[in-house]
Amino acid sequence: MATTSRTMSSTNGTARERAPRPATSGARVVRRRRARWIVAGVLLVVGSALLFAIIFVRAGSQTRVLVLTRAVDAGHVLASSDLRAANVTTGSGVATVLASSKASVVGRTVAVPLADGSLLTPNALGSSRALRAGEAMVGLALKPGTFPSGLVPGDHVRVVDTSSASSTTGAAAAPRSVSGGTTGVVMAIGANTSAADGSAVVSLRLQDGTADGVAQLASADHVSLVLVPAGS
Repeated sequence: MATTSRTMSSTNGTARERAPRPATSGARVVRRRRARWIVAGVLLVVGSALLFAIIFVRAGSQTRVLVLTRAVDAGHVLASSDLRAANVTTGSGVATVLASSKASVVGRTVAVPLADGSLLTPNALGSSRALRAGEAMVGLALKPGTFPSGLVPGDHVRVVDTSSASSTTGAAAAPRSVSGGTTGVVMAIGANTSAADGSAVVSLRLQDGTADGVAQLASADHVSLVLVPAGS
């Protein structure tokens, strides 16, 4: 380390040399460097904490919503298999349908074509009671055993006439499908509050030409529903 010295005069006139003292410029440089490193360290800690907070907030803002499992056309009645839940991060102003609302969505029609993987939005849903030209809605009060357990809105069913046509020998004819195989879509299902036998009230959407016959059979308790694949 560099040192400096000065020559001073003594009281008797003789010159004497003052003890050398170290220079302070190097120490100042070291202190400044240390201060810079301390500031940089503090900024790094603060920046890391801020980054973690941003990631945590973004992860926490994810919402569990409904998306389509396949492409559907406008007018399609949503079934449970058409929908799945997904976690997404949506910006403000993006309307979605929560996964917890799935039960209220199944059985409703879609107002526009939707691609596979599309987010389901409220604007894409039609009325839960929407009927197209040539369609009708029939209410059926069904006893236990005349409809499949686990029947839900959106299921496709075949209507079967269970009335017994007696022959001359008194034998009962086999049950037959109404109008050669009438099919419909379950729009709603609920417990029959007027009965305590576990019966249910089913709202069935079907072709208008078969609605009257189905209603007449239902009023006589001669209707049974069979679960079938969509398009059957």
